Amino acid sequence: MSNKIVFETDAFAATKEVWLKASEYLGINKETGTSEIKRLSPNKVQIISLSGDILAELSATVKGNKKVWCQNKTVC
Repeated sequence: MSNKIVFETDAFAATKEVWLKASEYLGINKETGTSEIKRLSPNKVQIISLSGDILAELSATVKGNKKVWCQNKTVC
């Protein structure tokens, strides 16, 4: 089963680039300071609220010089 790719980043993207793309995709205003990103590994991040609730979990797969990110617990 194929998962929907929600955004792409450079293969060696810093957390900031991932956060910008993820917040844009999820419609989160990162300027309000009500959520943060938690990098679990180079290919997995969680977006969490300040109360600790998981808002989204994103996984990446390297494809050439890009990483494709999907929103679920399995790899794209």
